[in-house]
Amino acid sequence: PNGVTVDLVAPGASLEGYGLVVVPSLYLVEDVAVGVLEEYVAGGGTALVTFFSGVVDGDDRIRLDASGEVPPGAFAGLLGVWTEQFFPLLPAESVHLSDGSAASIWTERVRTTTAATIATFVDGPVAGSAAITRNSVGTGTAWYCATALDEPSFAALVAGILGEAGVPRIDLPAGVELVVRSNATARYTIVINPTAGEVSVARAGRELITAQQTDGLIVPAGAVRVLREETGNDR
Repeated sequence: PNGVTVDLVAPGASLEGYGLVVVPSLYLVEDVAVGVLEEYVAGGGTALVTFFSGVVDGDDRIRLDASGEVPPGAFAGLLGVWTEQFFPLLPAESVHLSDGSAASIWTERVRTTTAATIATFVDGPVAGSAAITRNSVGTGTAWYCATALDEPSFAALVAGILGEAGVPRIDLPAGVELVVRSNATARYTIVINPTAGEVSVARAGRELITAQQTDGLIVPAGAVRVLREETGNDR
């Protein structure tokens, strides 16, 4: 729904050039991958880490602190939070957050250290605990979400983070896909519309399927359109 092109990269791979990095429930993570993410954020990047991440090391061993106690996970310093206990939910259970979000599957009792609390749990087993946090690290920002938000709530969270990170986004109806690819001379916007309604995208250029110049891309129901926008000079 945010109309943002995404890549899938392996933990530890270079994150250079990305406006936002999402770490989805990365239970097992090696130290080198943690370091890459920390360096990315400290250098001005924005990361969103979701629940049950960084629990064990590369050998599937629970990460312990110097006293032998279970620490909050590999991302504790980056996120500025301490996860004290996990509280999985039953299949029929759901919880609500102070920002109006709804969630299910998972909750955690989270104590903040350096992070700001953005939303708290208002019900469920950890009512009053932090659910969404934001931590400033270097010139970047690290977010944590300690539960599994429903689709509209997660889309709204990501939309806000994208806006703060300065990543351009487009509001799209559910089911519509948009992908952007570019080279040295042009940017191509591919829109796939499997819905029953027409979709408009506020971009101008030459539409390659209909071979027409347009000031605003219109994609009929059940159709695909590819828009070329000139960005440089051919060599």
